[in-house]
Amino acid sequence: MRYDKCLTAGYPIASVVVEAACRHVVKDRLERTGMTWTVGGAQAIPDLHCIHSGQAGDKFTVFCVDHQIHRRYPSRPCLSQFGWAFAS
Repeated sequence: MRYDKCLTAGYPIASVVVEAACRHVVKDRLERTGMTWTVGGAQAIPDLHCIHSGQAGDKFTVFCVDHQIHRRYPSRPCLSQFGWAFAS
């Protein structure tokens, strides 16, 4: 980051605040006693935090349910052509 240009333009420098927030949200939550994380699992924490704070939780829930149905029952769309009750 070019601090000299940012300060000249009048932008505030808040890297300490950002680093403290990252420490609280990421580091403190991931390093609790007895916890071990994979990279993907650790990345899921800030991802879910962003989804929740962005008020996209309902859309995300619908997406997850649809994805799991498709993953577990890949032939389900084929069954809908027969009009069976369990295929809807």
